[in-house]
Amino acid sequence: MLSVLSSLVNGQPCLAGEVRKVKDIPVEAVQPCYDPEGKIAEKGAKWNPTDVLNGRPRSRLVTACKATKNDWQLTCELGGRAHYFKVIKIHREDGSWLPPEVTEVIQDPKIDCNALK
Repeated sequence: MLSVLSSLVNGQPCLAGEVRKVKDIPVEAVQPCYDPEGKIAEKGAKWNPTDVLNGRPRSRLVTACKATKNDWQLTCELGGRAHYFKVIKIHREDGSWLPPEVTEVIQDPKIDCNALK
């Protein structure tokens, strides 16, 4: 299975378990998951895995883990011409967010995007 579903960041477990709502994640941490229009769907919500514009976000939160008060790991699912998952680690140091580190990109042409709507 995808390692993106891990609940660890740098070997540390999530502090409060998995964070399930986008609003509970700092904007600076979730922003790298936004689609080109600046949108992201909640975990399990309807979204648009295709490149046909229909008003729904073309990005969706899969997992979000807060390992420490300054370390987050997010997995987002992105649609468009290619369907893929992106794992992002982001760290805050001295009150400023450092550039996100994309640690993994997984593309699976066998995924049925219609089943994900």
